[in-house]
Amino acid sequence: MDLFNGEKNYKMANYTFYNKWTTPIFISEHDRYHLIKDKLIKECNQEWNENQGKNSGVATTIKGRLYESPIFNTLANSKNNSALKEVERFIISQMRFCLYDFFSSGHYPDDSYIKNFQDLKQEKIKVDPYESWVHISEGQGSWHGMHHHPNTSWGAIYYVDIADVSTDNGGINGFKQPFLTTYNEDGNFFQHQGDMFFPPMENGGLVLFPANLMHNASPYYGDKKRIVIAANIRIRIGV
Repeated sequence: MDLFNGEKNYKMANYTFYNKWTTPIFISEHDRYHLIKDKLIKECNQEWNENQGKNSGVATTIKGRLYESPIFNTLANSKNNSALKEVERFIISQMRFCLYDFFSSGHYPDDSYIKNFQDLKQEKIKVDPYESWVHISEGQGSWHGMHHHPNTSWGAIYYVDIADVSTDNGGINGFKQPFLTTYNEDGNFFQHQGDMFFPPMENGGLVLFPANLMHNASPYYGDKKRIVIAANIRIRIGV
């Protein structure tokens, strides 16, 4: 016997929606890039020349035919009037702006160690790109396999010169979706909306992403040098 006369007599009950494990990726465009482009490319190439093309020696099994500056503090060590220092300032400012907007829109847990977040000011978000390095790809199939950035909360990729990057020539960055789903259907489509995300790549573009996201750069066969700056970022929020 159906005590409630079927499903059709049910009404929507009160419920609470929790949006957990959000994966934000921020993409920004450097409006001063055109002012520093030539100087920035020169400084990146100069770093390569000063190190005589020697690589960092870090995680060599997941990259090939790719120059990676051996000292992981390229931006921090740059001079105040350099183009590299301008890139560092841009990364810091955008990370702060994006996080503030993200947190302010409710994407911060109520039980966090930060109390009274509504009173937080942007300047209290301390952004430290404590590690940074230059990648230069000369074509010939240079590649960077799937990896994440350990011991940090955020990663950054700044496009100095995307050169001949294209679907045909490669050199495209891709981010792998973080959900480990073994069963896909209509009910969990939001967890598998494409296995990869390919951010738009433009000169002066910046991608900020949670450092645990797996990502790569496809083999690059262009004739011109593909140059990017990557960074690890730590965040501290003052009171």
